[in-house]
Amino acid sequence: MSVAQANPGDKERDAQRIVDAQRVQQQQRQFEARAEEQRRQLQAQQEQNAQNTADAARRGGRVMTPDERRDLRRQINEVGVDIYKNAPRR
Repeated sequence: MSVAQANPGDKERDAQRIVDAQRVQQQQRQFEARAEEQRRQLQAQQEQNAQNTADAARRGGRVMTPDERRDLRRQINEVGVDIYKNAPRR
């Protein structure tokens, strides 16, 4: 057989290969887009964490533990009771 007398099935296979290749390319683009979005989100999260750390450093050098916060709140409340022992009269 010569090239001019190719099977009709060959054309269908070629068309299917083209469709398959386009589908693979589309899937790759979608995958790359999702990966890029995840990279952007991760970078934004890292920037936010860095900002939070910098804010904490400006406030006093470190973040207080829950126990330390509870103790400080208790101490403030105790002092407040002493200051306002008798409620001011109006």
